[in-house]
Amino acid sequence: MVTVNLHPEGKGYLVYGDERIKEDTLLPRVTSITDILDKFGLRNYKMEQALEFVGDTLKENRNIDIDTLVEAAKVAADAKRDDAANFGVEAHALLEQLCVDPMIAVPDKFLPVVEAWKECIEGLVIKETESKVYYSIGGLQFAGTVDMIASDGEHLYIYDYKTGKNVYAEHALQVAAYVMAYEFTNKLQDGTIKGAYIIKLPREEGDKTLIKGLDNLEMHKEAFLNLCCIKQWKSNRKKWLKFKPVVRV
Repeated sequence: MVTVNLHPEGKGYLVYGDERIKEDTLLPRVTSITDILDKFGLRNYKMEQALEFVGDTLKENRNIDIDTLVEAAKVAADAKRDDAANFGVEAHALLEQLCVDPMIAVPDKFLPVVEAWKECIEGLVIKETESKVYYSIGGLQFAGTVDMIASDGEHLYIYDYKTGKNVYAEHALQVAAYVMAYEFTNKLQDGTIKGAYIIKLPREEGDKTLIKGLDNLEMHKEAFLNLCCIKQWKSNRKKWLKFKPVVRV
């Protein structure tokens, strides 16, 4: 029996019972690999949050010390980011519970998320949720947790939920990695998963639901594997030849 566990400190995944994976090997998280990309969207979001805080603060106190204001703006932006992340974690857990028991009570703050999610999955047959998957071929290794695997009655597809402000380019690489990992974990033929989708769910009433599917899945797979190589290169400290110093007499 194969078991896949998230490292206690969240640093990666440990796989036991699969002869293809050496035990106690820490497989990096898919998101830790995409993190090496420069995320312009996230950077702009933090900047917007900080500027909003500065504007609101100056309306109340135009005599505030500039250094104090800058530091407070950084803290406020980080606090909003953490709140958004916590909301996403709770929303994911709730959606998983709803797959098991559709009759559980939904807190008011999650009603927009749940209502939009139900509309998005209408007509789909959910096969798995929160499935831990991994990949190890040619020295490239990674692992992650897939939000949902579903069928349209003919083919299987992978879905990843987002509750943030937008869908960003790196999300395409994330779900492409999940496709490869799901097929590897389950020893499926390449191409068994026919597509991958990002579902951005509304956090508040009036926000839009956004569904984006990957165009040219194979291109995104290749790009993510290249990103794995770049991460390995960045982690490798042996980048330069060692020369003995030349002593001139």
